[in-house]
Amino acid sequence: MRIVTWNVNSLKQRLPRLLPWLDERRPDVVCLQETKLTDDAFHALMRDELSERGYEVAAHGEAAWNGVAIPSRVGLKDAVAGIAGGFGFPHPEARAVSATCAGCPCRLRLRPERQGRRGPTTTTTS
Repeated sequence: MRIVTWNVNSLKQRLPRLLPWLDERRPDVVCLQETKLTDDAFHALMRDELSERGYEVAAHGEAAWNGVAIPSRVGLKDAVAGIAGGFGFPHPEARAVSATCAGCPCRLRLRPERQGRRGPTTTTTS
């Protein structure tokens, strides 16, 4: 199974590149970040295009900010928007979506900007 991720930073702007890329690469599961579309707008823009290519989709979005989606050609079950028990749940910012694709749990999380910090985040335990 081919699983890919792409921070599109506005799906409307990347659509002319995304669709030919999907046709050429044919990934099984795509994790899209920063779609910047509400769920309704995402489906209005992408439903037919993705369906024609054999994808089902789980999306969680909001206008102009954030937004994540998991299009899958290998099945899509148990889709959940947000993180259960997470900050703001059940109405969190549109930064997480999860689903099971061909028996594989796929969890997509868009992390907020690190506000000027550089380098990787390191956790140390004693």
